[in-house]
Amino acid sequence: MTLPTHVPVLIAGGGPVGLTLSALLSAQGISNLVIEADEAYCSGSRAICMSRRSQEILGWVGADKALVE
Repeated sequence: MTLPTHVPVLIAGGGPVGLTLSALLSAQGISNLVIEADEAYCSGSRAICMSRRSQEILGWVGADKALVE
């Protein structure tokens, strides 16, 4: 895989914060690239709870709907 030589925003880390930031930037039309060092795919979550503020932020990009399903 060849990475671009220039991106407006480079996000280091594909965890919850990095992916949320990417979604928020994308919703505003800002191109970004998330890079993650771990090659493994995580299919589950280690979170046992989520704050109301975190749910509100996820709601800004519509990602809160999956939490209630």
